[in-house]
Formats: sequence, structure tokens, C-alpha cells
Amino acid sequence: MNVNRTTKTSIAIVIMLLAGAAIVAALAVRHDQAAVAAQQAEPAVAAPVPREVAGLTPGTRRAYLRAAEAAETDGVEMHITSGHRTRKEQLAEFQEAVDRYGSAEQARKFVLPPDKSAHVKGLAVDVGPRPAAAWLEDTNGKYGLCRIYTNEWWHFEYSSRYARERRCPPLKPDATSVP
Repeated sequence: MNVNRTTKTSIAIVIMLLAGAAIVAALAVRHDQAAVAAQQAEPAVAAPVPREVAGLTPGTRRAYLRAAEAAETDGVEMHITSGHRTRKEQLAEFQEAVDRYGSAEQARKFVLPPDKSAHVKGLAVDVGPRPAAAWLEDTNGKYGLCRIYTNEWWHFEYSSRYARERRCPPLKPDATSVP
């Protein structure tokens, strides 16, 4: 009986080892299949940035989206009428203003040249409609966006300092105060 019992134990051990090896082999095949599938899969694509916030700095984008969400919660529709502008776009706007107002000095009251514009830096948004701009101004920098110029009710600029201090700087008469 001893031989028989030893033989049975040995056979049981061999069967368990073979079963374990089969499981390991099956897992290896699954792993290889998953690796091949991952290599053949389309690369992950980041969610598209909404057009109206494209080109804004990450801080400006977050600030605007948070403010727009809060405005919507308050029943106020807000959208960007103008956000980031390329240097070329800003230059064209500035040139149009020079033509309209007769001089660069007069144009600067409403449009800055590209090297001075917060729009080109991705730090400015023009918002509408007017009730939305009034709502945003009333937040007094809570979202990091502040109205900057007395003559532009629609123009807001981002600074993390505004959000941190929960207050906006005094309004400037117009953009000619930008050095």
C-alpha cells in the first residue's frame, strides 16, 4: 500500500503542476493578446478644447469655464465674443481701429497692438451679452477675471492674483494706460 499511496500522491502532484502550468500558459496568451490589441488600438485622443476657449492660457480657460458654469447656475447666459487672438489677427484689428479713429493714439483707446494685447497672450476674454458681463464684473475677481477698462464693459483679463485676493484692481479709463 505504501507504494500505491506514494504513486497516487506523485500523480496528484504532477497533475497539479501540469494544471498550474496550463493556467500560467493561458494567462500568458491572454496577456500577449491584450498587448497586441493595445498596440493595434487607436491612440487615445484628448477631448477637444471648445473653440471659444482655444488658445487661452490654462488658468484663463479654467477661470472662464468656472465662471460660465456659475453664471448658468444663476440663470445668466454667458459666452466669449472674442478670446485668444493671433498676432496677425490683433494687428489687423489694430489697423482697422487706426483707420476708423484716424491715429494709432486714438485707436489704442479701444485696441492694443499685438505686443501689448492680453488677447494675444491668452489672458483676455470679451464676454457677452451685456447682462453676463455685468454678472461677471459683480463677482469681483472671484474667478480670476476682472473688467479692466471703463470704456469696455465686455473686456475681462485673467490673473490668479484677482482670484486669490477676491478683488479687482481699479478700472483704467481705457487701454492707453497700458505702457
